[in-house]
Amino acid sequence: MVVPTMRGNIRDPLNTSRDWRMARDRIGYPTVTTHSFRKTVVTTLDQSGLSAREIAEYLGHANSSLTQDVYMAKNTGGIRAAETMNTLLASLNLRGLCGVGPKSAKKYPGLPQKSGANLVCTV
Repeated sequence: MVVPTMRGNIRDPLNTSRDWRMARDRIGYPTVTTHSFRKTVVTTLDQSGLSAREIAEYLGHANSSLTQDVYMAKNTGGIRAAETMNTLLASLNLRGLCGVGPKSAKKYPGLPQKSGANLVCTV
């Protein structure tokens, strides 16, 4: 185990960089940066249901907008919007107009099935 070198009460950044480089080489991920590691942590916390404010506080950011712009997934809103539209279309039961074919039925379980179509109405 590497013991951190201290300069007063603050860790020396050069030693931190060296220790990180040695650790990632040892585990077989030489290209993983501290930024990519932080982004992975944020993605995990986001998927666990924490709010952007809670994640920002954990990272030490004053503004949650920085956390959202730099670290959080950009496609979350798109996925939620698509799921909402799928649910809405399924509730309308527009057989013959919107639906999924046999191949996509498992992927889009809430939508009515339509033979011969691979994807539903696009919005």
